[in-house]
Amino acid sequence: MYYEKFVKDFKESDFSNNYPKDILSNLFQFLKDEYNHGYEFLNPYKFAIDSGISDEKSIQLFLFFTDKDKLFNVEPFIDCPRCTGKRLSLSPEEILDGEIIYCDDCKKEYLASNLQNHLYLYFKINDSFTIPENLKEERFDPHSTLDIWNRLNDNLKEESPSSLLNNLNVISEHVEGDIKPGVSYEQIIKINIDDKGKTISSSTKNMTDNLMNIIIDEAI
Repeated sequence: MYYEKFVKDFKESDFSNNYPKDILSNLFQFLKDEYNHGYEFLNPYKFAIDSGISDEKSIQLFLFFTDKDKLFNVEPFIDCPRCTGKRLSLSPEEILDGEIIYCDDCKKEYLASNLQNHLYLYFKINDSFTIPENLKEERFDPHSTLDIWNRLNDNLKEESPSSLLNNLNVISEHVEGDIKPGVSYEQIIKINIDDKGKTISSSTKNMTDNLMNIIIDEAI
């Protein structure tokens, strides 16, 4: 899987009109940096801060590149209600069969229907994708209005510079606070839709539909 193909597909889509011109070079550099630091899962909230875009736009960008033949796949995790920072992985069999979720640390069993508010999806680079080694690192200050303005594509420049200050305030709040570790199940369902009402990532929708079926079946 070559990143040139992903760049071409993105630039030829209407989806790209909502992002800065250099968003993909920033994304690939972000992936390279995270990979080199040993991170297995990629955090769109962290990328939102690095690239100066909103959380929603960052998550939707990740979703755009999520499918079996694209950059990412998504994996569901449960944050154990009793163990701080303990992530309980859900295998595909558990998603389909609705098995009880068990935590090795607290030795507790949980029904998936009781853990809806603790369910998150994490983005992971597809195994068949190789991160290019020759990516040029770009310097960008997400707190600089001028940097953000210069990086916008022409469609986005219809907004006034003052509107960008609101975005900077949001970024500042994120920097001072904790970054969310993963995207919630409810958030994924809500924003996995583009401006025309079409599903962005079909594989992610299939997964969330399966998770919803588990919750409904066990609640009956």
